[in-house]
Amino acid sequence: MAADPSELPPFQDLPEVIERVRVGDQQAALRLVRYYEPMLRTLIREWLGGTERAGERTSDFMQSVWGHAIPIIRRDEGDLHEPGALLSLLLGMVRQKIKDHTANVGAVTGRQVPLDNSIPDDCPDPHDPIDRADLLAKVRDEMPIDIRGFFDLWLSGYAWPKIAEGTDRSPEAIRKEVSRRINMIAESLELF
Repeated sequence: MAADPSELPPFQDLPEVIERVRVGDQQAALRLVRYYEPMLRTLIREWLGGTERAGERTSDFMQSVWGHAIPIIRRDEGDLHEPGALLSLLLGMVRQKIKDHTANVGAVTGRQVPLDNSIPDDCPDPHDPIDRADLLAKVRDEMPIDIRGFFDLWLSGYAWPKIAEGTDRSPEAIRKEVSRRINMIAESLELF
């Protein structure tokens, strides 16, 4: 599939599928994923270019994007019946994930990770309506003390392997635990 969003074939019954997702139809959600994900995966791989583990990061990014997009659709935030609106939301989320990832890599390694200039600057940032510092403070306050240290290191820009040093846990186990806790806290705070 082409990586150019303008080359997506029309999604003929998008308004109906969006409505079905809003009422919890998992098959409709799966249809959205199958329609948009190949193009989004291709864009992620292109945008990450020569960065290490770009292929592995693609799956992580997609899980995160859909994990946030589907609840937004279910809450009926914005007029997502139009293909352009939903695509803008998804592209904005992907762009933010890549920005966060490259900032994290740069903070840990001390080297700048250039982004391909093909990332559209006019993509909406899904994080704009929320004050990020306030949100992170709320999440941190709710974080169990034994996980909070890992969370703080992650926020400071350390990579998971570095965070796992000196523990008996794998980087992936720590990443999953922090991610699980963040999701639980976000749900309890009714963020999605």
